[in-house]
Amino acid sequence: MEDKASNYLKQKPLLYQIVSKLYRAPIEFRWYLAYLFGFVPNHIIRILLYRYIIGIKIGKHSSIHRGARFYAPNKITIGDNCVIGPVCFIDGRDGVVIKNNCVLGGGTWIFTAEHDPSSPEFSVTDAPVVIEDYVWTGSRSLILPGVTLGKGSVVAAGAVVTKNVDPYTIVGGIPAKKIGEGQKGLKYNPEYRMCFG
Repeated sequence: MEDKASNYLKQKPLLYQIVSKLYRAPIEFRWYLAYLFGFVPNHIIRILLYRYIIGIKIGKHSSIHRGARFYAPNKITIGDNCVIGPVCFIDGRDGVVIKNNCVLGGGTWIFTAEHDPSSPEFSVTDAPVVIEDYVWTGSRSLILPGVTLGKGSVVAAGAVVTKNVDPYTIVGGIPAKKIGEGQKGLKYNPEYRMCFG
């Protein structure tokens, strides 16, 4: 088989493709269940399903609002007193650690894997994401693979974070750059959940 430039394309053997699909089916079904559980209209039941059926490690007094989506949920750890806003997306394929007292604004997306644009094979690069204590990400912010958000840092709404953010720093823009200094000595516990949210 050739492409338009007459380069031979490698095709994987049929048996390999079948075995690969059979292996991935239960994994992808679990991700699908995580998606469905995101619409359960009760916070307590939703957290129990995420913890005991999906395998997300969730600390005390943390909440995950409706419509959140997860890839590889068993590689995601959420600490105590965290709020995961509605319609967030967390890709745990290479591991995501969200420490304590963090708030992810609605629509925050976190990726741990992406395609390498300089690769002729469209290969994947991946790296874990770490979110330290007291981090706040604004709505519709995007965190890319390998990023660490330092303690007390703030990501402005709509920002695209491509590299590490220093502690107590406010970043914004595309790509995200420092736009201010955050507060130190933070003590809040952002416990927030709606009965049907």
